[in-house]
Amino acid sequence: MDKIIDLKKTPNSRILGQVTSCKNHSDHHDNYLIISCGIHGNEIAGLIAAEEILEELKLQSTAPELNVLFLLGNRQALKEKKRFIDKDLNRIFLIDYNKDSLPVTRQESRQDLEELNEIHEVKERDEIIKVIEELEHSVGVKGKFYYIDMHTTSSYSKPYISANVKFSQTDFLKAFELPIVLGIEKFIPGHFDHYLASRGYVGFTVEGGQHKDPNAVKILKEVLLKAIKILSKPKLIDRLGNFSKPAKISDENHPETYEVLFRFHIPEGKTFRMNPGFENFTKVVKNQVLASLDNKAVLAPISGQIFMPLYQTSGSDGFYIVHKISNE
Repeated sequence: MDKIIDLKKTPNSRILGQVTSCKNHSDHHDNYLIISCGIHGNEIAGLIAAEEILEELKLQSTAPELNVLFLLGNRQALKEKKRFIDKDLNRIFLIDYNKDSLPVTRQESRQDLEELNEIHEVKERDEIIKVIEELEHSVGVKGKFYYIDMHTTSSYSKPYISANVKFSQTDFLKAFELPIVLGIEKFIPGHFDHYLASRGYVGFTVEGGQHKDPNAVKILKEVLLKAIKILSKPKLIDRLGNFSKPAKISDENHPETYEVLFRFHIPEGKTFRMNPGFENFTKVVKNQVLASLDNKAVLAPISGQIFMPLYQTSGSDGFYIVHKISNE
């Protein structure tokens, strides 16, 4: 899935594109959907899906009655096709962000936060947050905000949704008929999804499949298209006759819901190797050998199902263990 990435297409190159249902946000009570891609620079399927959906929207004679903003994540990492430059961007978004008084989370001390000012991703994060805050200011209290953050995985995986626990019962999540994983914010509270949820947005992270799987772009496009149709007003959806209908995203009739129970953190400077053959939701039992850390066996601390096994050299999350909580 090779692609030459040109990030100089728009006046504000942080914004890949925008579709609005009216010229003046403040005059309109409507839904706002933020679609983000490239938070990890080696995950370009989301960028391709966003570009293709944006072009489809531009070709419509009548735009959806929905404001859609396509937001680029780690621009420099996208150019270099790296997960990140200095530090994982999807770990440094903080709840109640304030430039003058950064809060301390469970994972980052005050010293850690001061050191973040020396790394590239802080600039990327600050630019993204500025776009979010400017959009909120222009809209005021009239709009309702939704988001979809697009990703792919290093290991083979069927598509799934990762969401904040408080959104587990929303119809918006369930409409996509994909497996849902809840509670990852308890283990990595600095990710972009958690940041937006803390601001009252409703949405999720979608993982479209393995990085290089051509089908990942198709899956991500179908998710975006379905979201746009759901959030647009029904009377307008009926008029979009030439807008391609989304295929069934998942072949599961009753996708499962899971909760994250455990995260294996890779200490800095350690060599982690995941044993081959694990995919998302593969069953594991307590004390099963899952990986090695500096050539010492890493055992499953509990029984459950493996989630996000790491099969790339960058990243601090070796794997997670989840368990099924519902199939309704």
